[in-house]
Amino acid sequence: MAVGQAAHAQDPDALALLHRAGAELARLALALCHRLGPRPITAAGRVLQLHPAIAAGLRASLPTDLPLTLAQPDTALAAAQRAAHSATLRSTRSASPNAP
Repeated sequence: MAVGQAAHAQDPDALALLHRAGAELARLALALCHRLGPRPITAAGRVLQLHPAIAAGLRASLPTDLPLTLAQPDTALAAAQRAAHSATLRSTRSASPNAP
């Protein structure tokens, strides 16, 4: 958080660090694209809210023809959906005649 605050105060070292963090995220995405073929990239998570320099570093480090989406998912909703899905799976298994 201190780095984010320093970046918001226009500290050049903090801005460079966050830009490099975005570039590192891009490197990871590109490694997956090299392995699996080109795919649209979606970056999500709270780290992207720290400072726009992270997203800028990410965008600058990806080829322009590779689509990038920045998303901020509702984590509480996602957790509730996973819990509901797990509960459905458990009840389906227990209702099955072959269930252990």
